[in-house]
Amino acid sequence: FFSTMLILYAFLLVFCVHAVQWTDELCQAQESLMNSLPEYSNNRARKMTKAKFQASVSRFPCAEGPSSRECLGMHRCRMLPSWSTNREEILQLMPDFLELWWKRPIKLNTWGMLFPHQFGFYWFLRQLQPEVVIENGVRRGLTTWLIRQAVPDVKIFSFDPGLASFAGRKQKKHDVLLYYDPNATYYLGGSYRCGKEAEQRHLWPRGIKRFQDWSTCDWSWANKDKVLILFDDHMNIGERVAQMRKLGFIHALYDDNHPSGATNFATPHDACDFTNPRMYAHESETLTSSERLATYESLAAYWEFPPVLFHPVIAAAWINRFMRINDTLRNCILSELSPMPLIQTVGQLQQYNLTTIAFDEMAGYFWLVWLKIRSG
Repeated sequence: FFSTMLILYAFLLVFCVHAVQWTDELCQAQESLMNSLPEYSNNRARKMTKAKFQASVSRFPCAEGPSSRECLGMHRCRMLPSWSTNREEILQLMPDFLELWWKRPIKLNTWGMLFPHQFGFYWFLRQLQPEVVIENGVRRGLTTWLIRQAVPDVKIFSFDPGLASFAGRKQKKHDVLLYYDPNATYYLGGSYRCGKEAEQRHLWPRGIKRFQDWSTCDWSWANKDKVLILFDDHMNIGERVAQMRKLGFIHALYDDNHPSGATNFATPHDACDFTNPRMYAHESETLTSSERLATYESLAAYWEFPPVLFHPVIAAAWINRFMRINDTLRNCILSELSPMPLIQTVGQLQQYNLTTIAFDEMAGYFWLVWLKIRSG
């Protein structure tokens, strides 16, 4: 009985510590910092604009949340081992990243990674120093460029079934590959013509092959300890983790780790969410109880990269848009959802030269997470 109570106390303590981090002072400071950022002149494609943010602040009291007892069991994965670091150590790479970021070949990465996840991706690449990166989700090609800048000699394998065309072809802008790495191997689908006929006509570079799922390729030659897999493909996390474990891969980054039920694909948050079933605004590809448990038990470590700047209203906008939930559960999600932001004062914002990053760019944080998969 004593040991059971001790475990329960430790469990409650973790959630108490996590839940109380969003104080009124922190919320007001983040609101002020976010409001100090400029806006894009053309932000019609953005999900969160400065005007929407300002209008929402009064509707969602930031630090008003239920007790940790009401939230107990909300997010099991945060009990797993995580990456051992702190905000100061993470920010040491910000100057190097910014020097690259201002030179990026794609300035407006619509529907792709934005500044917080680009920095997080760059940081993980520099820490892990992989020999191989398997990129699932190419979009315009900015993450391919980022991989090459962070680890110049890495082997890159890029997979995307939906790109419409290579740069220069007349297609929708957000379907055009604007950066092509001649040393990467691409597997692309959509309207690509990737066979021998296309190569003979010089329509596409020879490095582009017909799309197949990454899990169907032969990876027997790779040192699995030195491979990083990026999942920016909006696919079921249960399926992806099962594939990794079967093939012996260890390290993954999952980009769009939205709250459980907020998307039409199962995310790591779905695998980690052990609360009671709840109503969703649309039919999500949620995990069954057995799939959720199998995915959770396949994780050896879990760590969400912190946002640069963040305000829970941004999370609330997603939650309110996609999920039919009561106020108690919404407040649980707000209080538990986001790690502590990296930047917390005006001095830090100025110190790291972030005052000119657009609000729309900074608001693009969707809980980028590092997953370490158990072997066997």
